[in-house]
Amino acid sequence: MTDRKPTMAEYAELQHDQIRRLARSRGRMRAVLRRCGPAFMIAAGLACAAVVWSLVVD
Repeated sequence: MTDRKPTMAEYAELQHDQIRRLARSRGRMRAVLRRCGPAFMIAAGLACAAVVWSLVVD
């Protein structure tokens, strides 16, 4: 990881790649969510919040 911040174009490209990856694994995720239920949803929500928070604070 370098110190320089990514440009907007690079950042958008990265975001798009992540979205594409998420869309690909969404079917698998839905099956997992159906099995694990609310506990997994809470854990995933907290993980997402932590990632977003670290991005914002940085």
